[in-house]
This record gives sequence, structure tokens and C-alpha cells, in this order.
Amino acid sequence: MNVGEVLNKGVEVEMAINLVQASNFNWRLNLNATSYNNEILDLADGVKESGIKRSTSIFEIGGSLYDAFLRDYAGVDKSTGKALYYLVDGDGDYVLDDNNQKQTTDTYTDTYQVNLGSTLAKVYGGFGTSIESFGFDLSVAFGYQLGGKVFDGTYQSLMHGGDEAGVNWHKDILNAWSYDNPNSDIPRLNSLDDNRQMHSSRFLESSDYLSVNNLTLGYTIPSQVSEYLKLASARVYFSADNLALWSARKGLDPRQSFGGTDWQAVGSHNYSALRTLSGGITVNF
Repeated sequence: MNVGEVLNKGVEVEMAINLVQASNFNWRLNLNATSYNNEILDLADGVKESGIKRSTSIFEIGGSLYDAFLRDYAGVDKSTGKALYYLVDGDGDYVLDDNNQKQTTDTYTDTYQVNLGSTLAKVYGGFGTSIESFGFDLSVAFGYQLGGKVFDGTYQSLMHGGDEAGVNWHKDILNAWSYDNPNSDIPRLNSLDDNRQMHSSRFLESSDYLSVNNLTLGYTIPSQVSEYLKLASARVYFSADNLALWSARKGLDPRQSFGGTDWQAVGSHNYSALRTLSGGITVNF
């Protein structure tokens, strides 16, 4: 059904500059950045007030198509090691105590999901540099993203309570709550706890990243040599693609999802882009 109206707007910036331009040395920099905003302007009458609620996302007027809709994780009860969640009523409002502080519960089903806002990055894009000198050329291309969130479903699946036979644990499980480690933000390791691994903001992670998308190194044979070999030109090169990725958690690839509300998009143990190393000779006759 056509159930609403959406407004997309943003700005894109691209810049390139020659830092040095000489007879035997050229150095160039480039940068591009995109800032994108998505807003739901209207919904059909039947869902105008309540919004469209999904397992981990919600569509509401004034919100976006990428708003996270989860139970809000409040950490670990230091005395019991159980996972805590902020109490939210059926209207999506936090329940406050007499001191105007958010109340918590260790029973997952006692609280409701709440709109945690847009997961879209504030800015994303790429930048790079290239250098040419005495026949050698070197170029490096980077990608980046800042200011967003992503639901790390793979990490969620690796932080189970020990009741999933044959499923690995993430090494963070070694820091789970215990009487000797009461200040941990990871709930106790107990297979009887059915609320420690459920969908919540506990697994909503920063989607910031920096990646090395490509590195290329080449050498163009001097014209005197290529002419002697009866060639117009010849270049030897080495190239590496998807060389490195730094993100909030090792193994997390935020590039797998645009907007971080779909727990399956970054939650099915998907492979990141494969690293590729290649080299060759380019010859022109």
C-alpha cells in the first residue's frame, strides 16, 4: 500500500586539489562527503497516530525510515548479574521514579520498545591521495562514515548464555558479570536467563568506520627504454583492494547496511568485501 510521504534531502561536497605540481613530482588530494536526511511527513489514517512498528524499527511522522525501535538496555544489576532494561510504558514513554530518574527492570517482557532515533550516519564518503615522481606512481583511496548506528546481530548471536550447543562465543564473554567482576556491562553467563541476548539497544553499535579501499603502486618504464623495446609505453603495477577496515568492534562491517535497524543485514555472519591482491604489466604498442 501507499501509506505515506517521505522527504529526502541532503548535500554532497567533492573537492580535489593539486598540492604540488612540478616537472618530476605531482601530489594530488581528493575528498567527497555526503550528509543525508530522511523524514516521514505523513502516514495513512490507520497508522498516523501509532506509527508502523516493526521488530527493530518504527515509522512515525517526524521520524525517518531508519529509526531504531528497541528495548533500551540499562546495563547489568551489580548484585545479581542480570540484564537490566529501562521501563517504558505502552505509549513509548519512559517510566520515572519520584526523583525523575528512569526506572529499570530485569524482566525483558515487563517493558516495551522505544524509538531510539535515526541510525543514519551524519556524514559519509571517501578521500584519497596520489603521488607521481620519476616514473613511480602511488595512489590510496579511503572510505569513511561518522555519526550513525548499526545493529550488530552477529555479535548478538555470539553472546548467548551457553544454551546454544555448537555456537561460538565472542571473546567478550570472558568479561561477563561474576561476583569477582561486578562492574561488567555484560550480563552473567547463565543458560536459564532468557532475556540476556534479546533485541535491545545493547547491540546497537556505532557505525563509524575507516576503510582502505585501494592501494596501487606502479612504475612506468622510461621512454628511452620503451622506445628501444619498440613499445609506446610500459607500466608495471601492484594493486590491493579492501586492504583494511577499522570499526567500533573487530569483525563489524557497517558497510553491509544503510541505516542500522535491520538486525539481519549485519547479523547473518555475512562476509565483508574480500581482500584482493593483484599485479600486472600494461603494455602499449
